[in-house]
Amino acid sequence: MKWLILITISFSVHANDLCSEFTGQNKTSCEFAVKTKELLKAKSQMSQCELIKDNKKDVFFIFEGGGVYSKELYDLHTLKEDIFEGFSYEDYVFLSPLFRNFEQTIFEKKKSGSYTIRFLAKNSFFNNYKNLIYLPHNKFKTAKRCIKKLNLKDRKLKIISLSWGGDTAQRFIKYLRRNRIEVDSAFFIDPVRNGFLSTGALRNIFTRSNSPFFYKSSNVKRMYNFYQKTDDGSLGITKIRGNSIPSSDINVNLSTNCLSETAKIPFARVNHKSAIRCPVVLNRFKEFLSI
Repeated sequence: MKWLILITISFSVHANDLCSEFTGQNKTSCEFAVKTKELLKAKSQMSQCELIKDNKKDVFFIFEGGGVYSKELYDLHTLKEDIFEGFSYEDYVFLSPLFRNFEQTIFEKKKSGSYTIRFLAKNSFFNNYKNLIYLPHNKFKTAKRCIKKLNLKDRKLKIISLSWGGDTAQRFIKYLRRNRIEVDSAFFIDPVRNGFLSTGALRNIFTRSNSPFFYKSSNVKRMYNFYQKTDDGSLGITKIRGNSIPSSDINVNLSTNCLSETAKIPFARVNHKSAIRCPVVLNRFKEFLSI
């Protein structure tokens, strides 16, 4: 990638200036930190759509849950291979703890960071970070602009969403249907309507009923949905209960089936925050990635 070559050259110049007073492992650590910072800065200024618009791999649109979106942490995971490129295996072993420190520093900015789609992807050994369009829940218009730029010939389109991201994902799927674009598969985790004052959102807070807003659209080949009805205020504000989508191919109530889809196994109460950590979600996510 041209941008990576340019930034690598820039990194070499800056590293020589900033790290010249160090030697040995201290110099290696300095060079690694400078490179990481340079690549993150460059990536933050680039369009995700432009980077993947013409490759031949499947496209994943991710709509993150409210309040936990971190483009910086996403970029760090995306760039891991590029960051370590040029360092020896011995350097890799030495620098890995430093990379984890970078992760932790960014993670601390988002206290709910372990309850995100990033967590799910990382723990399912997801290796397609460079084919993701990673968006916060309120970027519906960005998704519409992006899909117009992508060459989808011979590529599967997949959609992943969490919490409020489910509201945006459903609207995006409807938009795609109107434009005759097929979605290979969609993966919803505890979807809720967006906004605290809308009728749908109030339904999520005060009742255990489900919003008709969520359903399997005719342009979706396969749909997964996982929801819970036992939240007791896990986010520190009020009870948030996800929506069942009966028309989904897979529709699992995590309040009773967190450990197994076929048997109701007693488990600690599942809530909106912890739903993504249920074993059945991780197992089905791996399946979703492989189809």
